[in-house]
Amino acid sequence: MNKSSVIFDEVEHTYHLNGKQLKGITGTLIPHAIGRIYADVPEHILAEKAKYGKRVHSEIEMFLNGFEPSEPAPEFLAFKKWQSLTKIKFIQAEFVVSDNENFATPIDGVDVDGNIYDWKTTTILGKESISWQLSICAYFSELMGNKVNKLYAVHLRGNECTLHEIERKPNEEVQRLIEC
Repeated sequence: MNKSSVIFDEVEHTYHLNGKQLKGITGTLIPHAIGRIYADVPEHILAEKAKYGKRVHSEIEMFLNGFEPSEPAPEFLAFKKWQSLTKIKFIQAEFVVSDNENFATPIDGVDVDGNIYDWKTTTILGKESISWQLSICAYFSELMGNKVNKLYAVHLRGNECTLHEIERKPNEEVQRLIEC
């Protein structure tokens, strides 16, 4: 796969390319497409849920890179069991894609068939938001010369892990969103 030259600072959650800071898509592009989904949720609850989601993402990334977490979350264990049953072969974890101008974002997982995945630990799976997120990821990945096949969300809730195919937005709509 063609890799981006974008440098992702995981601690600061910032992206840089040739000395220029790029924006992530979750806080900039997605709200323009669907609005602020969690506007009514208190900030302390969002922060707690985001911290837990990041933990699960990190555990899955470690696992896909050949390491086992020492104190795994139930969602990680559900993912590990699901992955062993489906035999999906992931070739990338937290794969950074970019338009190489203004935006960058990581794709949670990429498999050998060019399918891209997003791990979600939310209570409700917001497919419209995920559709925009993964469609932007697919568009950026293709700009980088990579083939993208299907889009999937892996919904992780406690001991449950379910796979959901996600509808891709047309590139013209993604381009229009980026121009906004």
